[in-house]
Amino acid sequence: MHSTSHSFVGKRVLVTGASGFIGAHLCAALLRAGAEVHGLTRRSRVPVAGMHWWHVDCCDLEQLRGLYADLRPQIVYHLAGFSTGTRALEAVMPSLQQNLISSIHLMLVATELGCERLVLPGSLEAPQENNAIPSSPYAAAKGAMRDYAAMFHTLYKTPLVLARLFMVYGPAEHHLHKLVPYVCLALQRGEAPRINSGARAVDWIFVEDAINGLLALGLTPRLEGRSVDIGTGQMTTVREVVERLVNIARASVEPQFGNVSNRSMEQERVANVAETAALTGWRASVALDEGLRRSYEWYARMGTKTEREVGV
Repeated sequence: MHSTSHSFVGKRVLVTGASGFIGAHLCAALLRAGAEVHGLTRRSRVPVAGMHWWHVDCCDLEQLRGLYADLRPQIVYHLAGFSTGTRALEAVMPSLQQNLISSIHLMLVATELGCERLVLPGSLEAPQENNAIPSSPYAAAKGAMRDYAAMFHTLYKTPLVLARLFMVYGPAEHHLHKLVPYVCLALQRGEAPRINSGARAVDWIFVEDAINGLLALGLTPRLEGRSVDIGTGQMTTVREVVERLVNIARASVEPQFGNVSNRSMEQERVANVAETAALTGWRASVALDEGLRRSYEWYARMGTKTEREVGV
């Protein structure tokens, strides 16, 4: 990977969703790289020394425009959003507002007021083929956001890049129902994890790798208008991830597969790592066993505490 530590020095960077799982890790990395980091959050602030915090909702256009005009950030990472892939009807409006409307607002103000680079959150869940039906409200919003991003770049020359993040896992995930923290904590309690069939194959990427990929997208020249995959290029089923965690924990319990229903229309896609490496020089470097071990050890130390309580 290209060195980024010197390039962020003195850069004013705005991170939305800065108190979330990926956002908190990214802010910590940006601070280590010498950036002036401004975090937007709708909830509690992460105890990260050196951060500038702003309580702003990206769904409020005028509030966002006012703060952006005051800050004039050079690089913007938009990580705020509604992150669940549930198929429930109740997810339609939060997905629309927090994933699509908030992204359009940020594209608007970044286009009006300018920046060097706007990194938007793409998704492996977004439909890839023409006329494909989105698998969830989240996927529908992400697909529409991708289309708006293409329009903004083509019509208005907005210097944006889509970071197509695959399945990010690791320490300090505050959504404890996510697979890795859920299984780690269940095993540490001596309980058998209750999982769906586990047949879905996923490209799992350790959070440290994902952050390095995002840093590369913030600085690499001539990426504007592109969607860049942030993954490992390797697929592993949910069942195998659970079994690997059982081995790491040396647990005697047997995971209960099939006790939870599979979601309909689950997506199985793998990152195009060769293209990403050619564009940015970045590749993931943490092997799955190593990432799972580091995750298990973190949850063994911290239990149910999240990054909001312990930092990252």
